[in-house]
Parts: sequence; C-alpha cells; structure tokens
Amino acid sequence: KKFAYDIWGDTVNLASRMESNGEAGLVNISGVTYAQVMEYVEARPRGPIKVKGKGELHMYFVLRLRPEFSADAKGLLPNAELLAIRQK
Repeated sequence: KKFAYDIWGDTVNLASRMESNGEAGLVNISGVTYAQVMEYVEARPRGPIKVKGKGELHMYFVLRLRPEFSADAKGLLPNAELLAIRQK
C-alpha cells in the first residue's frame, strides 16, 4: 500500500522561498527565528530579501554558537548549559 502525502499553505510556501534564497553550506533563518535564538548564536544579517508573495523579509545566516554556549572552539557543538535550556 502506497501513501501519498502533500502539504501546502503559507508556512510551506515561506519555507520554500527561504530555501531558494539560501546558499549551499549555510543555515538561513528568518528574522522571526533569529529573534528567538539571537542570544545563543552568532549570525550575519542578510538585509531585506525580496520574497515572492511576501514582500521583503529579513534573513540571517547562522555562523556559529556563541562561545558561552559552545562545547568546542568552532561553535558547532552545544555545551551542557545550552542543552539544559533546550530541554526546558
């Protein structure tokens, strides 16, 4: 038995637009997401990006975890403090 799943809507359309405006090897997040994680990550603002059907959206590339939340020098691995925050 084969199941077919399809999803659509505003969230899916926005995710598709964000993906098409990203760059290979980089994590692209919206301004809304950045506002929720800015105290934990270092990010580079991309400025307003024109997005079909949405106008201009602010996007950011996540560069690394902030040193105080990283278990490694490159900022790739979360430390125990960040993991504890995440589990709340």
